[in-house]
Parts: sequence; structure tokens; C-alpha cells
Amino acid sequence: MSLRFLLDTDVIIWHLRGHKKTEELLVELEPEQPLSCSALSVFEVWAGIRPEDKETTHNFISALFKIPVDGEIAMKAADYWREFRNKGVTLGQADAMIAATASVNNLIIVTYNSSHYPMKDVETYYPMPHIE
Repeated sequence: MSLRFLLDTDVIIWHLRGHKKTEELLVELEPEQPLSCSALSVFEVWAGIRPEDKETTHNFISALFKIPVDGEIAMKAADYWREFRNKGVTLGQADAMIAATASVNNLIIVTYNSSHYPMKDVETYYPMPHIE
């Protein structure tokens, strides 16, 4: 299986909310590769789920290729976190893990929050649709 893109948590949430431009983007990306996300995005989405959205959310998440966090990804994320902390920049731990997942697997992060990924070796998808 050839993966090219990694969906960030925000993109999954916008899709689940029915944001038309996000849905169109995912349809555009899907023929190129299976849609994937970090296992951490599954945690973030599922932790914030409303009871009435469980079935729809479960169905969508089940269809994604989920990339687990392994030792290599964890160490790369810790390197990012330490590097940016030393520069006075606060990275979220989940963002560091998602960035490391993309870096280790040579994937492009599809996100509305590209500022969360200031790493030089991590590419974010551009252009993203406008959020209305």
C-alpha cells in the first residue's frame, strides 16, 4: 500500500461536521492513496465525541488507515519537542507525534493548522480550502 497523505485531527473533525470543501478535498485525495491518520488523531477525535455522533465517527475512522505510534516515531517526536522548546516554541505533544509520524513515513500532513508543524522536514498540504 502506498501512502502519500496523513490527515490531521482538524481535517477529520471538519469532515465529520459536514464541511463541504473538506469533503471535496478528501474525495480528491482518496483516489491517489488510502486516507490515513495517526492513531493519536483517533484518540483526539474519539475523546471529544458527542454520543449522537459515535456511529458516524466510528464508521469514518474505521475506514482510515491508522498509523500506530512506535518507538521511532516517539523518539522523533521527542526530538521535535525538545528542539522547539529550546527555541522557546511550545509544541503540543500530539502535534509533535503527528509530525513525527509524517516524517518517519514520508507523508504530507493535510491540515488547516500548518503553523502547528514548523519542522523543516515536514511538509503540509497546500492549498487547503477555506474554512467558512
